[in-house]
Amino acid sequence: MTGGLTGAMLREHRWAYAGLAVVLVAASTVVGSSFILFEAARTTDVDVSRLSANEAAKLISLAESGRFISSFMAILGSFVAVLLVSQTMSFVVDGRRRELALLRLAGASPGQTTAMVMKESTLLGIMCSTVGALLSLLVVAPYAEMLSRQNNWPPGFPVTIHPSALIWCVVVMTLVAVIGAFTSARRIGRTAPIDAVRAVAVARRAMPPLRWVIAGTGLTAVIVFLLLPPQSLNYQITTAGVGAGAVLFVSAVAPVIVPAIARVFGGAISLIAPGAGLVAKEHTAHDARRTAALATPIIILLGLGSVFGMMAQTGRSELSLGLEALTHTDVAVEFSTNEPDADLLQTVIELPDVQAVTQIQRADDWAWNEPDMPADYYPQLMGINPDTFTHFVPVAFESGGIEDVSGTDVAALAGVGDIGDTFKLEAPDGASVTLHIVAIVESTSFTYGTFLVDLNGLPLDTGDTADTWLIESASGASISSLVTTLENIAPSGHSLAHRAWVERSVEQSVASQQAAILTIVGGAAILALFSLAQSTLASVRARRNELELLTKLGARQRSVIGSIVVESGITAVTASILAIGVTGLVYTRMATALQAVNPSLSPIVPTEILALILAACVAASITSAATGATLALKRIRSRS
Repeated sequence: MTGGLTGAMLREHRWAYAGLAVVLVAASTVVGSSFILFEAARTTDVDVSRLSANEAAKLISLAESGRFISSFMAILGSFVAVLLVSQTMSFVVDGRRRELALLRLAGASPGQTTAMVMKESTLLGIMCSTVGALLSLLVVAPYAEMLSRQNNWPPGFPVTIHPSALIWCVVVMTLVAVIGAFTSARRIGRTAPIDAVRAVAVARRAMPPLRWVIAGTGLTAVIVFLLLPPQSLNYQITTAGVGAGAVLFVSAVAPVIVPAIARVFGGAISLIAPGAGLVAKEHTAHDARRTAALATPIIILLGLGSVFGMMAQTGRSELSLGLEALTHTDVAVEFSTNEPDADLLQTVIELPDVQAVTQIQRADDWAWNEPDMPADYYPQLMGINPDTFTHFVPVAFESGGIEDVSGTDVAALAGVGDIGDTFKLEAPDGASVTLHIVAIVESTSFTYGTFLVDLNGLPLDTGDTADTWLIESASGASISSLVTTLENIAPSGHSLAHRAWVERSVEQSVASQQAAILTIVGGAAILALFSLAQSTLASVRARRNELELLTKLGARQRSVIGSIVVESGITAVTASILAIGVTGLVYTRMATALQAVNPSLSPIVPTEILALILAACVAASITSAATGATLALKRIRSRS
């Protein structure tokens, strides 16, 4: 019996399922394109026969970075889609409670009713995931280009379409639709036949047992990651764990929490606008699942924004502290890949306004001449002048010292090797060089890479380098005048006072990380905003009878639309309050972890990012509510 009804029911309730369809198509597009990139970046398929060892390592490293980002996007997209489908499906099937009760009254068993809803979800999942998989073919090229600009994909690397990626997209997103619908389908299958003859059919429980299980899982994750010792895991992992657990918990208990808070706001607004406020207040509390479904996208987006935005902002703070820790640095000059002439450095040293100078040269175009090194690992050398380096750069040696670094005797960054180890490298000109580790130095936001080498004994100018000069001004010298002098002497470099150089370096370094984070949050934002808009429109459409009754009772169109808009606004504000709670938990965990790393560091809440997300959510919610109410009233007037 249920098999023949599945297609007919989807057509009959096409507007109610429109929100689910949009979310599934959008999610399938994101997940499908991520699967394509993941498959295309398999390093076993990368042809590096025409590349140098260094070029091959860089290409493979970028391909692996692309695999990581694309796999994370696929997982995040699926996770967000499950939450959105679950919440949307909950209030969609609740709107069909009387219809499904009629089926029970006609003799359908609970299992048949559940099976019918599951078949509808499965069919919808197959159709939408197929459409999304096909759309991903159009999206994957700009997706790869965007990752390439963020240094997370090899420039110009071809994206090969593997049919298995599209198949996996359809399979995974169909499962997402089934999993998201399971709780609602199982619950609605137990609808009592008496609901068919009740004047109003309402959901009996806002929180079925499975939802409590999900809430418990999220709460457990929050507690576990909060109580973990600060240095047991990377602080970014524990922060993400707390954020994900908090979002899962709040989303699961939203049918209980959201209406309760919304009712308080509705009561306050009813004092100012009695009509709209009273209607909004009663509706947010009356249909808990619908209110929760409208709040969940906002909670998810603000939660993700707080987690990833806080990571980016805190990374900015960490790098800034590292650069500000440089001593005696009044001016810095950077040369990108334009190597300055050796005589130019001597000219700067001899300037009367200059007290001291140290040269730092970074090279990442060397290659390992070691057969056991990973294919995606290439050495990064930091050339220094041992006599002046520590005057400007505070470094901590685990063993050995700066005085031991000379010629091919080098200091290795912690974790690279041990004192006494030797490594063979290949210079950009093809020469073979054997390095001997004589010291171990701790890595910082300024001192990083693989080896610290003596520029006097091992020049790095056989290839491309990025040079930095740190300059101490003479006593009484004007720093601004010194900067002007350096700009005239070294026009190919960027001469900046220390504070300005720190700000510029931080902006450049964090830009790539911020772009990647915005990509991740942006993918989830597309899903959440589509879900929010479609769910709001479907919710308003389902209330046509109520809107018609209000107009018959004399309510003006402006008042009716106002009550719908106020209700959406109340839901958005309530969701943002819950998201603030998520942000507080994330902040607490990150603060604890950072104290163990550096007591001077503290998390930075990304207020601008969160404000932008909230504004987008409120705009989408209110616009959809006003549009839906206007269209519904227009249809009511046309019928009368």
